[in-house]
Amino acid sequence: MSTLKVNTIQNTAAAAYPFIKQIVVGTTVTQVDVSSTSFSDTGLTANITPKTTASKILILVSQSVDHNSRSVGQLKILRGASDLWDHIGIGDVDNMRGYHFIPFLDEPTSTSTLTYKTQMARHDQSGTINIQRADDGETSKSTIVLVEVGA
Repeated sequence: MSTLKVNTIQNTAAAAYPFIKQIVVGTTVTQVDVSSTSFSDTGLTANITPKTTASKILILVSQSVDHNSRSVGQLKILRGASDLWDHIGIGDVDNMRGYHFIPFLDEPTSTSTLTYKTQMARHDQSGTINIQRADDGETSKSTIVLVEVGA
């Protein structure tokens, strides 16, 4: 059973914010463990179909990350298979929990359905990075917000 949730909000903001064409929100609480230096999907993804080729997509990510055994993670945002943003995150502290907050403005020049997602890899040290860590009966939620901005 998938815990990925996606909400689409269209035209509700159009009256107050005429440049916002649509907003899509994706969330997940499914834990993903990353111990490799190869990138793995974090389970956080959302799709949007821009209204015009002139539209830009504002991507807002809040990614739940727990660094274990002094591991340092590297997080990236992708549109399809294209890397858009790559960042070596904080870590190097046992059991350090937190969120990576990432804003990025994409200019896809497309009216096809676009898939945005995040991936994580261990950058250095050993150990495991837990994405959306679930323990002690609690889960951590990650969110991706896609905002189509037009002229």
